[in-house]
Amino acid sequence: MSWLPVVYHLVMAALSHDRIEVVQGDITRLDVDVVVNAANSSLLGGGGVDGAIHRAAGPGLLAECRALPGCATGQAVMTGGHRMRARHIIHTVGPVWRGGQHGEASLLASCYQRSLELAARAGAPTIAFPMISTGVYRFPLDDAARIAVAAVTRHIDAHELPELVILCTFDDAATRAVRAALGQDRDREPEADAMPAPVQCPYCGEPTEVSTDEQGGESVEDCIVCCRPIDVSVTVDSDGAPSIRVRRQDG
Repeated sequence: MSWLPVVYHLVMAALSHDRIEVVQGDITRLDVDVVVNAANSSLLGGGGVDGAIHRAAGPGLLAECRALPGCATGQAVMTGGHRMRARHIIHTVGPVWRGGQHGEASLLASCYQRSLELAARAGAPTIAFPMISTGVYRFPLDDAARIAVAAVTRHIDAHELPELVILCTFDDAATRAVRAALGQDRDREPEADAMPAPVQCPYCGEPTEVSTDEQGGESVEDCIVCCRPIDVSVTVDSDGAPSIRVRRQDG
C-alpha cells in the first residue's frame, strides 16, 4: 500500500490551515476585503455583530439592504462596504439551534460555503467571518467551530480565493474552540459556554438577552429586538447565582 495519498492529504491540510487565521476582536475594525455579517433574514440590522456592522457601515448599508428581497437561512448576499474598511459585506443568515435535529449543521456549513463562493467570485483575497449562530441563536460553540473550520478548509482546498480566511472570535471561549477545531489546542479542558440570560428590554418591553459575567459587573449591550443600548448590572450571590438588573441608558 502506498503512503503517498496519506502524505498528500496531510500536506494539503497543513497548507489549508496556513490560510486560516484566528483573530479575537472587533470584526468591524479588520482591514480585509470582505467582512461577513451574521444577519437576520430581513437584512435590516439587529443586535450583536449584525448591529455593529450596520452602525460601522452607516445608513448607506441599510438603504442598500432595503432594496434586497431578504435572505434565506443558509444563503448569502453581498453588498458594498460603505463606511467600513472592507470593500464588500456578505450577509448570511445562520440557523437557530433547535437541538440539532433540524438540519442546523448543514445550514451553518452552507453559510460559510455560500459566503466563500461570493467572495471568490468577487475576486476578494481576504475575508473575515464572525462565529455565525453562536450568539442569541445558541448554536453550541465547539460544534460551530468545527463546522466553520471544515467548511472553510473544503473551500480553500479547491480554490485559490480567498487567499486568507480570518475567523474572528468575540471572547476567549470562542478563540479556544476555533483553535481546538484547527488542532492548535489539543489539550484544552472542556468547559461550559456561558449562555445569554433572558431579560425584558426596558425600551421596547420585548424579551431580549444579555451576557452574564460570573464575577459580576456592569456592561452596555444592545437589545436584539430594538437595538437600543441597555445598561446591564450583574451581581452574584454566595452560591454563584447571578442577579441581573437592566435599565435604560437615559434613565
